[in-house]
Amino acid sequence: MAEICLEELNGLEMEVMRRQMQVISGWLCVLEDQDVTWRHKEAMLFTLLMSA
Repeated sequence: MAEICLEELNGLEMEVMRRQMQVISGWLCVLEDQDVTWRHKEAMLFTLLMSA
């Protein structure tokens, strides 16, 4: 991948990259929330198994 200097990017390219970063950040937040949910469910399952 070629190196890109910020000076070479025009306003439209910067806007496209900014929007792509927003989408990626949104996906990351969703994945982090799913991870927290799964960890909570996993802890509950192990607690139930240990108490049985």
